[in-house]
Amino acid sequence: MRPQFERYLTGVAIIIVVLAFATGCREPEVTVATPLPPSETVETQAPPPTPEVEAQAPSPTAELETVEASPTVAAEPEDLATPTPTATPEPELEGVLIHDTFVDTGSGWVPSQEYDNYYIGYHEPEWYHVEVQELNDYASVVLEGQIFDDVTAETEAFVEETLSAPDGDFRYGLVMRRSGRQFYAFTISSRTQRWAVLKSSPTSLVELQVGDLETIGATGKDTLRVDASGPTFTFHINGQRVAQVEDGDYASGELGFFVQTFDAPRTHIHYDSLIVRQVQVKDLMFDDNFQDLGSGWEQQEFDNYYLGYHEPEWYHVEVQAQHDSAMVFIPQQTFNSVTAETEAFVEETLSAPEGDFQYGLALRRTGRQFYAFTISPRTGAWRVLKSSPTTLEVLDEGSIETIQDAEADTLRVDANGSWFTFHVNGQSVSNVYDADYGSGELGFYVETFDSPKVHIHFDSLTVREVDAPPLLCTVTASLNLRTGPGVAYGPPIAALPAGTQLEPLARSAYLPWIQVRVQGSGQVGWVYADLPYASCNFALADLPPG
Repeated sequence: MRPQFERYLTGVAIIIVVLAFATGCREPEVTVATPLPPSETVETQAPPPTPEVEAQAPSPTAELETVEASPTVAAEPEDLATPTPTATPEPELEGVLIHDTFVDTGSGWVPSQEYDNYYIGYHEPEWYHVEVQELNDYASVVLEGQIFDDVTAETEAFVEETLSAPDGDFRYGLVMRRSGRQFYAFTISSRTQRWAVLKSSPTSLVELQVGDLETIGATGKDTLRVDASGPTFTFHINGQRVAQVEDGDYASGELGFFVQTFDAPRTHIHYDSLIVRQVQVKDLMFDDNFQDLGSGWEQQEFDNYYLGYHEPEWYHVEVQAQHDSAMVFIPQQTFNSVTAETEAFVEETLSAPEGDFQYGLALRRTGRQFYAFTISPRTGAWRVLKSSPTTLEVLDEGSIETIQDAEADTLRVDANGSWFTFHVNGQSVSNVYDADYGSGELGFYVETFDSPKVHIHFDSLTVREVDAPPLLCTVTASLNLRTGPGVAYGPPIAALPAGTQLEPLARSAYLPWIQVRVQGSGQVGWVYADLPYASCNFALADLPPG
């Protein structure tokens, strides 16, 4: 037995040597930046965009049975065998200039460096951190050598509480158009739920605009976004627009992160991602904050409802009977594919204390035909409605905890052709496909259930060119269109060559089979919508069941 044991040990030793050679034995090289004086802002080299890799899931075995191909229709790979999972690069985001998730600690930012009053660097496994270690101090980290003017910058950030002082306040966010001591910054404080737009000059740091938002810090991580287009800056938190500022003093400059302490002796902020892309300012079609009492909206009182301006800055719709509804629309305008957004809340002092109701946006209305997107703060429910001359049906419904009964909620609809995407307080809650109503009026909808009276304040209404791209799949390899979600549904309807574009309609219980309409021919059928056969610009699970 001894010779066999020696041969075994020899084989193990060979395997260890081979593995060591394959993985490499050299330590990674680390570039250490020369420390700057504590009073200076840290500047770093911009990281190159790094494509993320998404592994392809294997196809369901039940849907990949081998069948004999029709003589006139080309057999496709999914008919013949289960595809081998392969790693496929994620498509690059359109117009992206910088995209860093900080997973790669060599992506170009300053590695860990500690100064007298702050500490910066990669925080493995997937963050970049900025820590300020004194009261009433601030630090920023910018992309050295890169100048930006008109861009959209977006970051995800959160407080690392275990490395921050438990008491005191601070703020953190994005810095942009920086040149020395001149810059703008957009910050939040998760401890006070307060946001601020800042402007720094060589002599002062002033607040251009401030406000409060209850969603700040609610989930632990916040998304901040700035659209900088010339002198116009639009600011968003967690998908909700909070401010727009006009200031033309600084036209371009560096971009990065900003952290400032007040009475907190230490704060440690994690930045989870940074995306900088070409700004895409959508054409504004309608915008009203209801401060102008002559902006054209209807003002009347009827037997069962009441419409009008509610000074100083609202428009109200009041329904005064149970199981009743009222609508009001933008005067003399019709819309088709648009993004519509409103802020609304219940005036409790003018509403019945008991009973339920719903309110929100109505769109593509002609007579009794329209769609509506509503919320009920008393139950936390949202609904997508479709009205016809004879019925009012619910196309989709659900609940969401962020619906408030004391503060304004933001409702948004992206109406893009036959596809509708619905958002509550910056969170997407539903995608619905319906092709019946192509255009119509747009406005407000209020309906009572068992509540005898409800008074709704609409704080603003914005209508702009649709934000959402159309949902689309593209054939990337020869693919068959079938009558059902699987190869067992008889001979293919048609062979779809690479490059064919497909409009999604519904999903099967056996994803990734989905129902589609072929652009050009208009044929409707089912396809296997996964790589390497097709690529889609949305999550298949978001489709309605077919």
